[in-house]
Amino acid sequence: MKKIMTAALASATIFTAVASAEIYVGVDMVAGDSMTYTRNISSLSYSDTIDTTESGFRLKIGSGELDKWTWQVYYSAIESDTNYLTSKSLTEFGFDLRPGWELTNNLYIGVPFGLTYGTTEASSAYNSSTWARIGYKVGAEISYVVADQIELLVGYDVKGVSFQDITSGSNTLSITGVSSGIYLGVNYWFGNPTQKAAPYEMAE
Repeated sequence: MKKIMTAALASATIFTAVASAEIYVGVDMVAGDSMTYTRNISSLSYSDTIDTTESGFRLKIGSGELDKWTWQVYYSAIESDTNYLTSKSLTEFGFDLRPGWELTNNLYIGVPFGLTYGTTEASSAYNSSTWARIGYKVGAEISYVVADQIELLVGYDVKGVSFQDITSGSNTLSITGVSSGIYLGVNYWFGNPTQKAAPYEMAE
């Protein structure tokens, strides 16, 4: 019985700590980033461009205050309508910082910026089975907090990426890219992201 009471007390303590912190989990849906890649094969003095559309989702966890700073880390699954080498799928991880300002009651604007790292499969003709890219992104978003804990948001990102050089025989392939697009998201906060009393508390 004592062990049960101790476990219950520990669980309640952890739950209280999480609930009092400004931590959130969320998901973004990327409706279709317009990406333009520049491809260079150095040994052939060859260069061209590839236009593609990338869609997918981001699973996020973050913390902070919406009218000051928030940060988040995320996992993203991306599908392209054009093959990079042999695969249309790309897995990406990222870290963002977002300074924010309150426009009106519960309505906020943010300017997120951050770094990304992603990988996709490479053809067996190349010297690596995976192909990695690093990048940056910067954007703007507007969000509205519902019932103190649900944040609805829409944003616009600009992203720059650079793939690692990859070789096939004497040919070295390098690719850089720039994309832009709109995303929609929702975050659930454990705690009050606006750092304000709830309406019923203010009324009391």
